[in-house]
Formats: sequence, C-alpha cells, structure tokens
Amino acid sequence: MSTPTEELDSLFGHAPKLLTLGGATYRVRPVTLRQLPAFARLFEALVPAGQQVAEITLARVAEHSSLIAETLAALTGGTPDAILDLDADDLLRLVGALIAENIDFFARRIAPALGDIVTGISAALPPASGQPPSPSSSPAATA
Repeated sequence: MSTPTEELDSLFGHAPKLLTLGGATYRVRPVTLRQLPAFARLFEALVPAGQQVAEITLARVAEHSSLIAETLAALTGGTPDAILDLDADDLLRLVGALIAENIDFFARRIAPALGDIVTGISAALPPASGQPPSPSSSPAATA
C-alpha cells in the first residue's frame, strides 16, 4: 500500500526510481531541502575547498565511508549498513543514479527557476545612479 506522498509523487511525475542492489531496493529522486545539509557535509568532506571533484582520492573515500553510507542512506531510504556492504560496482551504480537524477533536477528545474527569480528581482529594482532611465519612464513617455 502506498503513502499519500508516494501517490502524489506518482501523480505529478516525481515518483522515485527504484534501484535494487545487493538485495536492497533504493529510492533515487531529487535531493530535498531536508537532505541538503547531509549532502553538503558529504561534499565538503570529499572535496575540500580549492579542490575539484576529479581530485577525490580513494583514501578520502575510505576515511569518510561512514559519512558516505549515512548520506546515501538518507538520500535513498536504505540503511548505512546495507550501503557499507555493497560491492564497489553497485555502490558506483547507486552514486551514478543519484548524480544523474540530481543533475537533471538542478539543470531543468532549479537553474531556470533561479533565472526567473533573478530576472524578476532585476526588473523590480530601480536603475542604478548614472544609468539612463528606461524608455517607459522618460519625459516623452509620461507626457
């Protein structure tokens, strides 16, 4: 039996993708506001300031394996223990599915929405001093 949230998700096309790995099923969906702090902590641990994602090392992954498992569990509905027990290739499949889902989410939903917000704010702001008034506010247009 599905929950009301799951029913709404499926109605509006936000149903999670289900991925079965190592005998457990994981929900892959866009990161929620509730999950962002854990996601940010993980990213900061794996990619220190001044470094690129490509510079993540195996040693850093091993050092933060518990944090990785806890974060992936929070993002997917799995358990940290089940994630720690995944084979490396299954772990990569899970991480890849989360990245793919969230890149699409940010590129298609968040970036355009932020662009609309910035455009709206810019249009509402008065012109900076030293800039000519817009044509609609010129004396000829108001006469």
